[in-house]
Amino acid sequence: MNISNSTLFGSQASVSSGSRSTATSSDSPSGRASFLAKNKAVLSIVLGLSYAFLFHHGEVGLNVLLFDALLLFFFLKTQPELKARPLFAVAAAGLLFSAISVVIVNTWLASAAHIISLLLTIGVARVREIRFIWFGFLLGIISFFRGPVDLLMHWRDQVSSRRENPDFRLRYVLIPGLIVLPFLFIYALANPAIGRFFGQLTQLGQYVSLWTIATLIWGCLLGAFMLFPRHGESLLAKIGASFRDDIPRRGDQQNIFLQPFARPKIMGLKHEYELARGTFLALNGLLLIVNLTDLGNVWLGSAERTAAELSQFVHSGTYLLIASILMAMLVVIVFFRGLLNFYPRVPELRRLSFLWIGQNALLALSVGIRNGLYIGEYGLAWGRVQVFFFLLLILIGLYTLYRKVDGRLSLTYLLHNNGLAAWLCFLALAAVNWDGVITRYNLAYVPTERLDRQHILSYELEKNAFLLADREILSVLLFPNQPETSSDMLWQNRPYKLNPHHFIYHDWRSWNYADWRGGRRLRGFERDLGVE
Repeated sequence: MNISNSTLFGSQASVSSGSRSTATSSDSPSGRASFLAKNKAVLSIVLGLSYAFLFHHGEVGLNVLLFDALLLFFFLKTQPELKARPLFAVAAAGLLFSAISVVIVNTWLASAAHIISLLLTIGVARVREIRFIWFGFLLGIISFFRGPVDLLMHWRDQVSSRRENPDFRLRYVLIPGLIVLPFLFIYALANPAIGRFFGQLTQLGQYVSLWTIATLIWGCLLGAFMLFPRHGESLLAKIGASFRDDIPRRGDQQNIFLQPFARPKIMGLKHEYELARGTFLALNGLLLIVNLTDLGNVWLGSAERTAAELSQFVHSGTYLLIASILMAMLVVIVFFRGLLNFYPRVPELRRLSFLWIGQNALLALSVGIRNGLYIGEYGLAWGRVQVFFFLLLILIGLYTLYRKVDGRLSLTYLLHNNGLAAWLCFLALAAVNWDGVITRYNLAYVPTERLDRQHILSYELEKNAFLLADREILSVLLFPNQPETSSDMLWQNRPYKLNPHHFIYHDWRSWNYADWRGGRRLRGFERDLGVE
């Protein structure tokens, strides 16, 4: 039995191995799809030309969404069987969602989410048997290093089999072309008329830059690495074929990825059960004391704290508590890794582990309240947003851990679903302009004397410039103690990110909503100050 095609937070029945689907002509929805599947070299060139055209200026915007749509179209036309792969459908949807985030938000976080989604999509498309999200991401990275090898092996197979298909017939153009080139160069030097003709052709080179040529070559190689099938069987796919969601009773079906350290014990299951029971009783008692303390100090406490006390209360305490929750999850994983799940007295141990998981969830909520207290006093910042993000992942992890223990599920289930959840949460995080959210919140709710004006004006919050292009807001940030400020003073002292060149995109290919909005706000600000 192999790993099931797990869905988020759920477990499905394991599927049988060995059924790798191969596309035949009857599988293709039309003759055109069959034609495209046999002309990957042509499609690689088309993809390369599209890449060179869309990313000519090196900026990202609408071109990212258009390129992703074209790539997915080629994937589905050359490999129609991908439509039946749930993980590919999820990866493709995430890729398009991240591309839309790049167009709208256009932050480094959105670009990072898009790169991760692109690697996952490529990995799942190139090795269709992959159902484990971490292996899909790794295969996407490996594709860029293994791509040249797969491409050369593909051409070698074409030559050795001497198939008369479009890919192989390209040799009739490439090989004679390579032979003719040196003779053409000699003839151009020897014959003045031919030399003048080619001299006129070379003048066209002033319109084609080295960057354009490099982009075209890279785009073609990128297309080939993505579209040409992987040569040989993937080791990761072979390993993943043994993965399953449920924990087997038989020890000979175990593997290190499903149940680490699951080997015959010197102690019997009874001794291991007693060890786990004692450990969970002690840990639950200790954590109960911590949670009761937090209930008094965090949930119900109303004592005023100094800035130093609140900083230590949040910063040091928060990260230590997050580390303790991760260690707690590891304890549960180790004890419920193997045959102990089938021990007759395991229901009592499960109840203790559920209590331990619930107390850790309460601890995570206490950490969130600590973070909220600090935000209420000193405002929102990137680090505090990240704390909430990690807490969300921890709560999801605790829930999947509960399902693992309750349903006798394997470590594979835990890793796959938590990886999927982390990726989806990262996509959601990257779809928000947090620079704008942080600036809006701090300007609205933080008292002026506690407002970190330098942080708001700094380049660290690059995408909040559209909010700063306002006479009243900029006056408060630059000159908080002056009731009136002249237009010249505001313009001369404006932050660097309010310079017009920050909002210029070359053409429609690199258009994005963030720069368009920033440029529009800045032009209105210039008119308001009368500095146009």
